[in-house]
Amino acid sequence: MSGSPSTGTQLKLRGLVLAAAKHSESLKAAQWLAELFANNNHGRCCIEDVYSLGMSPKALGNAAGCVFTGDQWQPEAFRTTERPEARARIIRVWRLR
Repeated sequence: MSGSPSTGTQLKLRGLVLAAAKHSESLKAAQWLAELFANNNHGRCCIEDVYSLGMSPKALGNAAGCVFTGDQWQPEAFRTTERPEARARIIRVWRLR
């Protein structure tokens, strides 16, 4: 960065790129699981569903924010997590186009 301050959006995108690169194999597997789940669940999926299919949150790390990127996903709703360690955080539900 050339000394100019970054916006929050720029920092977020940079972080997503770094996380995706660091966890690329797990990310590919999680994206495949998300599509598989959505195809069997009326087109809907969230990160909790991906974890329920065996993807480890630790293996995915911060790349979890990259699972539903791309034109094939559109945001549909919000819900709370069910995993106790996630402390009922709000997450997005996605629809596969």
